Amino acid sequence: MRRVRPAVLVLALSMGALVGTTVVAGATVVSTGADRTSSVGTRPQVDVEPTPAPTEAPTEAVRELPGVRELPLVSPERAVPPITVSIPAIGATAPVVPTGVTRDGAAEIPEDVDLVGWYRFGAGPTSTSGSTVIIGHRDGRGQGRGVLYGLAGVAPGDRVVVTVETGDRVAYRVVSREVFDKQVVPLDELFSRSGPARLTLITCGGAYVPEEGGYQSNVVVTAVPVGASA
Repeated sequence: MRRVRPAVLVLALSMGALVGTTVVAGATVVSTGADRTSSVGTRPQVDVEPTPAPTEAPTEAVRELPGVRELPLVSPERAVPPITVSIPAIGATAPVVPTGVTRDGAAEIPEDVDLVGWYRFGAGPTSTSGSTVIIGHRDGRGQGRGVLYGLAGVAPGDRVVVTVETGDRVAYRVVSREVFDKQVVPLDELFSRSGPARLTLITCGGAYVPEEGGYQSNVVVTAVPVGASA
């Protein structure tokens, strides 16, 4: 088992750019051609202005997924931390560790590509509103492909299941997959604590250009709780 390494910078919030990891030999990249963005599906409308989170929300129907029960949603302040995430469509399952921000105002993720990080200052899987952000490296030098290597292959309608520390599992339905040039990533929307409850998965993508800092894009997958409308 690979040792869990300290968290390292991945998201420069103050600079408005997501930072990729090193490429491995033979790695396939996602190309966006001449466009600065590309997308499949539609993300929920998000008000990026801070708004009070509702204190109550209806439970979401998830009976069609064995072992996943209805779980009441709560406000972000009472979020239950996630401990694993599973994306069956790409055969990915990974432990989730809580991450925060560095002194220079940047978000962190685990250096180990087999782990993903949950941005603990945002919403959680059981929150009534806001974006539950989970970030992971696409690959890493000396480590090979990361658990989110295939994230660009996720499509609307695919399922994602997140297990929280109570042992309960929260099911999501993917509604969009987007590839953003790192210069135009909508950080305020992706990390917002307002708007509908949703899951946001982020990793690197696009062309790999070493002299320009590595991967030039970010793959963003948005999913909503099963039973919720996009």
